[in-house]
Amino acid sequence: MTQVEEYLAKSGELERLSKHLHERLEQSGWYDQVSTLASAELSAADSLNFDSITQQVTAKAMAMVSEDIKVEMLQLIRSIVDQVVEKV
Repeated sequence: MTQVEEYLAKSGELERLSKHLHERLEQSGWYDQVSTLASAELSAADSLNFDSITQQVTAKAMAMVSEDIKVEMLQLIRSIVDQVVEKV
């Protein structure tokens, strides 16, 4: 674990970031889109290979996260890192 990851975990910032990301993904409808995607992948699969379906869905789901959310999360993380650097 890096020092930044350790700080995020110990300070509670990691949990705060995770909750914020979850809320934003929920607001954007991402969870519903991923659920629909997973159902479609399962229906289209010739065989039910969990690892294969998981890899396909994961790659597509990551790409479905809006740029706005990605930028927002990066800005939040950068802000926290800047605060840590200022304290050092």
